[in-house]
Amino acid sequence: HIHWFTPQMAPLYYTILKLNSMGTRKPVVLTCHNIEPHESNPLDHLMTVKTFELADHFVVHAAQNRERLIKDYGKKPENVHVVHHGTFGYFTRWSKESKKELKKFFHFNDKDIILLFFGYIRKYKGLHHLLNALPKVVEKNPNVKVLVGGELWLGKDYIDDIIKRNGMEKHVRVYPRYVQDYDVHKFFDVADIFVLPYNNSEQTISGPLLVGMAFGKPIIVSPVGGVGEFIKAKHNGILTPCGDEDALANNINMLIKDKKLQKRLGDNAKKANDEFQWGTVAKQYLQIYKKAAGMRK
Repeated sequence: HIHWFTPQMAPLYYTILKLNSMGTRKPVVLTCHNIEPHESNPLDHLMTVKTFELADHFVVHAAQNRERLIKDYGKKPENVHVVHHGTFGYFTRWSKESKKELKKFFHFNDKDIILLFFGYIRKYKGLHHLLNALPKVVEKNPNVKVLVGGELWLGKDYIDDIIKRNGMEKHVRVYPRYVQDYDVHKFFDVADIFVLPYNNSEQTISGPLLVGMAFGKPIIVSPVGGVGEFIKAKHNGILTPCGDEDALANNINMLIKDKKLQKRLGDNAKKANDEFQWGTVAKQYLQIYKKAAGMRK
């Protein structure tokens, strides 16, 4: 069982699977968190195709990826399985501070409305869309602040330039570092609304999205990839058009104004998250292992 690899690891995994195919030939199960890397190049695609040729069963986290493996990569339908990613609810175990204490920790005022962006900061995550939409949000809600937490892949100048260009220096707090497990709750517990303006169709599902659901946050997210299989419009989240910064600003302003909708979305997000327990995931994987164990080429 191999979890899908980064481009740097592809040659190693390919070598292992190639050697396996030349030996006693153990069946191979491959989990594809994404079909291909988020920011891929022709070499990545070639390594993906070659590695897929050496796997027997595939696990994906969204139905759209199953269809893609069958249609674009020629995989047999009976060998491609959808297993939704498990919950990240364990991050909530460290919650202990009050919202007032956390606002003081992050240097916010008591009346500030906090929008959270959380996760690796890469272009496909769409942080620039949120920062560009922010002036229209602040125009109607002057006490809005954006809290950004996550490891920078693009350099801090990338964010600073957008913030300065929009004149939003007083409205953004950036913590450009990997956030340890025991600190994750601080970002989510202080937040009022969680915003994920993704812009890449390879976004099968989002780890931060599942974290936000576990914390019962009202969520605004782009319906890329398999997101629509987890988030239902105005039931457990708001779906905002990918890359449409005007629509993003309007959705944020609408949700800020509607406190009842915030609560309903948060409550339903928490309930939906409870469906993705790891015990269920484990049972599904066990059935796939049993099927693969009886298979030989």
